[in-house]
Amino acid sequence: MTLACPGPRKQRQARWLGALTIAAILMAGTAVWAAWPQSQSQPSPKPTAQTQTPAKPQRQTSQPAAKLPSPSKPDPSLISDFDDGRISATSGFGWMISTDSIMGGQSTADMKVVEGGANGTKGALQVTGKIAEGSPQAFAGVMYCPGPQPFTPVDLSSKKTLSFWAKGDGRGYAALVFTQAGGYMPAVQSFTTGPEWKEFRFPLSSFNGTDGKDVTAIMFSAGGQAGDFSFTIDTVRLE
Repeated sequence: MTLACPGPRKQRQARWLGALTIAAILMAGTAVWAAWPQSQSQPSPKPTAQTQTPAKPQRQTSQPAAKLPSPSKPDPSLISDFDDGRISATSGFGWMISTDSIMGGQSTADMKVVEGGANGTKGALQVTGKIAEGSPQAFAGVMYCPGPQPFTPVDLSSKKTLSFWAKGDGRGYAALVFTQAGGYMPAVQSFTTGPEWKEFRFPLSSFNGTDGKDVTAIMFSAGGQAGDFSFTIDTVRLE
């Protein structure tokens, strides 16, 4: 399903993708959260004099060492599950807002972690905003950059599928993959949200045949139809 907006389908897609291209090149800024652990030192008690009496030597018996629980291995396919309450990613620059405002548009977007993710997990990322009227190039959403800086290409050729869970207000949205070879022109797959969580899986090859060797960004966006929007994503993976 494609996002509805005035005009023929091909012109609509060209305008939207053109806007995304310009925005992707010009976008800047993101909110960063950091935590600094603090250590608390407790005063040591003053030693007190003690009368010691010789103790009977006890027979030593060897006992097996206690087994510590093995740390859980990180999931190499996971980008974000938002279960720690933060807008964070397992690698790369992370998540940022991208809207048409940087090119004079009036669309808005906001993102926050909310309680209750897909399959009973702790958290998910809610994206809300408004697509402004009067511009066929209007768009707003969130973007994940896998490199250390926005639009730094990363070799993800070992990954074959983009998967995520989503729910929302029932309107159509788009998953976009940017690659260096694509010249910052994203490839698009559409999806429609509903009130219940649903998993979406798109082969990377479905994004203009990319093999994933030069991915620069992945975006989830509203566009076209003017008005308020709200969708929530969770457990974003590259498998």
